[in-house]
Amino acid sequence: RDNVFDVAGATTFTAQEIIGLQKSLVRLGFTTEQVVGVTESIARFSEATGEAADQVATFVGKQMKAFQMATVGMGIV
Repeated sequence: RDNVFDVAGATTFTAQEIIGLQKSLVRLGFTTEQVVGVTESIARFSEATGEAADQVATFVGKQMKAFQMATVGMGIV
């Protein structure tokens, strides 16, 4: 819960949009720990591209699964 408010406060997204981002990742099978670990990075990427946070989360999550990438170090991708 704190993660949602922290990321919403640090980005242009509302808490509801961050929750949508996180739900997209959970639907793809990421654990709570993984979701919390990549939320801000994905939100920043979404800001940079101008795309909806949940759509970016789905795209990034699918790519990570396809290439069996770990969520550790996601901020540097």
